[in-house]
This record gives sequence, C-alpha cells and structure tokens, in this order.
Amino acid sequence: MPKRELMSFDGDPKGYPRFIKGFEVNVERRVKDYDERLTFLIQYCRGAAKEAIENCIILPPEQGYREAKDILRKNFGQKHIVVRAFIDKVIRGPQIRASEPDKLSQLARDMRNCILNSEHMHYQADINSMDTLKRVVMRLPSHLQAKWAQESSKLIESGIEPEFSHLTKFVERRVIVANTAFGKLAGTKPDGEKDSKPVRRKIAHDQAVKVTTLTTQASYGYRRQELSCEPRQTQSAGTQVSNSPEFPRPSVCLFCDSSHTLEKCFRFRDRSYKERKEFVLNKRLCMNCLKENHVAKRCRLARACMLSGCARRHHSLLHPPPTLGEESRVANCEAQRVPVNQDPCSASGAREGQCTAIGSSRPVLVLELFQLESMVVMADPK
Repeated sequence: MPKRELMSFDGDPKGYPRFIKGFEVNVERRVKDYDERLTFLIQYCRGAAKEAIENCIILPPEQGYREAKDILRKNFGQKHIVVRAFIDKVIRGPQIRASEPDKLSQLARDMRNCILNSEHMHYQADINSMDTLKRVVMRLPSHLQAKWAQESSKLIESGIEPEFSHLTKFVERRVIVANTAFGKLAGTKPDGEKDSKPVRRKIAHDQAVKVTTLTTQASYGYRRQELSCEPRQTQSAGTQVSNSPEFPRPSVCLFCDSSHTLEKCFRFRDRSYKERKEFVLNKRLCMNCLKENHVAKRCRLARACMLSGCARRHHSLLHPPPTLGEESRVANCEAQRVPVNQDPCSASGAREGQCTAIGSSRPVLVLELFQLESMVVMADPK
C-alpha cells in the first residue's frame, strides 16, 4: 500500500473539514498517547493555525490536545465561517465569457464543493439566500443567464423555490455541453478567416482641421486657451475628411473620468496652477499636450502654450501665473480698458517703444478667439 500523506493546515477555513477528518483517521485512531497527538497536531499546522495552538504544549498532555483542537475549531472551523469561505470563492470574480469553458468548469467544481461542505456541516442558511444566487448568476456568461432565467421560471411555476443545488446542476449540465467537441467550436471562426479591421488614414499637417477653443478669464487678468484638434468635414483637392470610425474619439478624462480629454476638463481648469502641475507630474503626462506615454521634449505636437510672448514648451494650462509686478501692469491695462484684439502698446498713456502688458521685452502675440468650428488666427502686431 502507498505511504499515507497527511495534509497540513494553514488556517484557511476551506481546508479545515478535510484536515481535521484526515488527522482523526491517520493520527488520532492510530496514536493513543496524547503527547504524541498534540505534537503531530502542531507539526502539521502552519501559519496562523500553528501560532494559535503552539503554546498548548505547556499544558498537561490530554488537556493540551483537547484545548488545541478546540482552538482550531473556534477560530477556523465554525460552520458559518467554513461555508462562508466556500461561498466567497464562488461569488467573487469577473464574469465568465462564452469562450472560457475552463473557467466555467472551475466554477462548477467550486459550487459542488460548496454544497458538499455545507451538507457535511449541516449549515445551509447562507448558501440558499437570494443574494448568493444572484451573485453566482452574474458570473455566468450572458447566454447562460438568459437560460437560467427560463429554468428558474419553470421551477417557480411548479411551486419550487430555486436553490443553490438547482443552480449547481444547471451549471454542471452546461459544462458538459461546453466541453464536447462541438461545444468547444462555439464562438470560433473558420480557418483562414481574419478579423477585418478598419484602415486608418493619416491626415497631412496642411489639411484643414476643426479647432475647438475653450477660453476662461484667469484671475490674474489675461486669457488662457485650450486647443483640441478634431477632424472636420472639409473638401480640399477632391479629398473629403469627415468624422468617421477612422478617427478614434478622445480617451476618458484622467482627472474626472468623463468622456472628454484632460485639456477640455472644466474641473481640471478650475484647479490652481500648483494643483494642475502636481497632477500632471504625478500622472507622468506630457507637459506640452497633456497626453500619456511620452515627455514634452519628445512630443510631436507643436508648442501648445498659446499665451502671447511665451516660447516655453508647455501647455497653456501649465503656464505659471504672473509675478506681482506683472499683475500690477495687467491691472493698469484693465483700468485703461484695452480691448483684447488691440495692441496694448498702442493704448493711450504708453510711451513710444514701451509696452505696459505682460512680456514687454518680447513681441506681443495677439490671439483672436473665434467660436466653435473656427480657426485660430494669430497676428503679430507691428
């Protein structure tokens, strides 16, 4: 006969019934001395289970052995603890796809083990609850959820309340079908057939694009601008560019999880300069285009900062706020009510060759903002 191997116990409630049954058969019935029983019990325990009983060795042999078994039962072997552990293994996990028969087979085995242990421990209060049944059904593929709805409806019409055992038998039958030669063909495609993927066309830089502008009046007196380039319907040289699946939509906003890009996010715009910069650095985004997986010096996008006179390679939302001296000059411009599209240097009160606006030492670049579906016009005032 082969040598008997006794399994160990690490404190997992799912393994308690098997461990204690095997220990009673292989050790307790063969060894009469309580000292040896206790020694074997501590030896075959690991982790939390061993820490719980290892000090029982200092007690008298019989008392220490009984105390150790009682500690294991109270901490790891109570009925509701064991059954709950098996239920959690069944209900936790992602939904199984129709093309994953192996995972469906594993679910069926876990459900059967759950039934066996609940019957062995005479505890079925949790296993047949409606919440447990619903969460197991949510893990099934969509087509099996519909079939179970039909089968459970027949049980209810016949006066039988659906139980965990009914659902287990239903899943086991579906596993048998899925593991047949024809069941494994479900969801597969004939040999030689390939998935057809749409071909994306590249747009030349000189093609017209629609520019959406979002402007806000900053607290420090000058305007900042956000640009996002999206294809618009234009005709140039007989070529039509349109909003089609060839041009993927922007990804989900990294700041608020809404369906827009980060530069269009109003919540992100409303944050302070320091908070915006810390968010971009923490997410490791490009300082120039606010996108992922590259840095500003390797960004293929042209300089994104649209503030007049700024030649730095960063986005407009990451332009640092002005200093106190610049704020006073901006307030002076506001007091003189200089229009947005007028050269601040030409306003009344400014001496020739001197500019009172921000960046006076550089040529002033005036941005005229149009409505949606307009182009950005940049003019260098003379």
